[in-house]
Amino acid sequence: MIFSIILLLFLQIYSLNGARLISNEIETWWHDHFEYNDNSPVQDNSVRASTNYNIRIKSTNRNDTNIYNSFVYMSIPRGGRQKWEYEDFDGADFANRSRLTMSWSTFLYRTDVWIFIELRNLSNFISSIDDVVVRPTYLNFQKEFINNKTIAILVPYQSIGYRF
Repeated sequence: MIFSIILLLFLQIYSLNGARLISNEIETWWHDHFEYNDNSPVQDNSVRASTNYNIRIKSTNRNDTNIYNSFVYMSIPRGGRQKWEYEDFDGADFANRSRLTMSWSTFLYRTDVWIFIELRNLSNFISSIDDVVVRPTYLNFQKEFINNKTIAILVPYQSIGYRF
């Protein structure tokens, strides 16, 4: 089984509402109002949390032993809504029938970090680190098998960050 995860990583610190400075090296986001919901629209005051993954971030700095949660967003075809104003078959129909979703997380960092990606679904598991492909593959990030639910990816510091 191959897991593709899109993580958006940025470097510069911006003054954003809702952003939470966690340490001098890592900044992550969280939401108080979220739903684990993979089949219908979320409430107006909520965001959709991934039903597939949890993500935690840890600095490689030995002085920082904390591991920080990073909110994992999820999108589903048409946001869980039905088609409107047309009946033709389209890509969202295929994605919906195939139960395709997309999950991602965003955080800021100022040092090399380990990203711990944990499967939330009890029926899925990772049997080998070779089951995991980080794209684009030319990044050659170091990967480690933690257990049958969790892998770790080492993301080296880079002033312009990464998207993978």
